[in-house]
Parts: sequence; structure tokens; C-alpha cells
Amino acid sequence: VRAYADRFYRPYADYQRPIYALPGNHDWYDGLAGFMTAFCGAPPDAGDPSPAVTGPLWRRLMRSLLWRRAPKATVADVADMRWYRDAESQQGGQPGPYCVIDAGPVRLVLIDTGLDGHIDRDQAEWLREVSAGDRPKILLTGRPIYTYAHQQASPIEGGGDVNEIVTDPANNYVACIGGDDHNYQRYPVLQDDGRTIQYLVAGGSGAYLSATHQI
Repeated sequence: VRAYADRFYRPYADYQRPIYALPGNHDWYDGLAGFMTAFCGAPPDAGDPSPAVTGPLWRRLMRSLLWRRAPKATVADVADMRWYRDAESQQGGQPGPYCVIDAGPVRLVLIDTGLDGHIDRDQAEWLREVSAGDRPKILLTGRPIYTYAHQQASPIEGGGDVNEIVTDPANNYVACIGGDDHNYQRYPVLQDDGRTIQYLVAGGSGAYLSATHQI
């Protein structure tokens, strides 16, 4: 949570509009506590989620022994940080780590692909619902669907893939923008129905300013 002071609140102190965000894999290193506090108004002492751990006993034991819990932040810590962006015009009221933003004629669909690039059943059901219709849409995701000239899987719990929703003509996606890889890439992918969907990697945000990935 405390890292957001120098990486979010102070740099954007003078920007007077709301900022919306989607989590990348690093945001999950503390169970999404920092992200939820900074963007969704969660109390810093709410703690991280405790998902059910399935699989063999040895895997559950290893997780309980080795998973590092992030240091806790206090309400006072967060109050000091939020002071930099406390104007009413700067508050976005983001409901959660995945959401929809209707921006004029375009719908922006933000998803949360967690640590390993998949989404669960609940998020997939929501994604299908908000993707329906003729309105042009852009998917924003922490894990890019195309990167280094290859498509990578974005699996859905229980079966399916996020790209199946993106490429469905009934959903009218025009672009998909991902992060993760620390560079810029663009792939115009021709669909069977004649449409072209632009797949982009915009991985400069948050990347260390040295030794970016090579293509």
C-alpha cells in the first residue's frame, strides 16, 4: 500500500480528473490490497483475500509456508497519501478491479487477469454480459493476448478463452490493449468476417526505465 505514495499519489497530484486502473500481476503480490486501497476506496486494514487453495496436500502446505504476506498499512498511512489527490474532481469511485467505462461512443472494458493470466467464472459471466451489443469496445487487460508475434492463452475457469469473446462479431471489439511486457507492440489481426482487431502491448507504464524487453 505504501508504495502508491511515490508511484501514484504524488506524481498525479496536480491532475484534476479521476484515474481508473486495472491490476497487473505485480498488483497481486500483496493480494491486491494496495490496488483496492488506492483505486477502489477499500480500507487498508481490510486485509487481502484468502482464496480457497485446491490441489494436493503438499501444494497447500507449500503455499501456507512460503506465501509472503505483505506488510500492513494503517489508516493514517493512507490518509497521508490521499492528501495529494483529495479534490472531489479527482475521485473516480471505481467499483472493483474489473469494470466498464463508457467513454463517449466507445466502451472500455477493464479486466483483472490475476497472477497467471486467467479469469474466473464470475468475471467471465460479467465480461460476456458487458461485451454484448453493437457499441464499439476496447478490452484493456494486464496480460496481452498477442505479444512477440504470438497469441497467448487467456483462459477462463471452467473452459473457454477471453479472446473468443473479443473476436465474436456480435460483441464488436475494435482493439485489445495489454500490459506486462515492457515495450510497445501492435498487431492488426484480420478476422474471418473481414474486420481487423488491433492488438496492442502498451507496457511502458510502471516499467523500470532500463533494460526493456527485446523483440
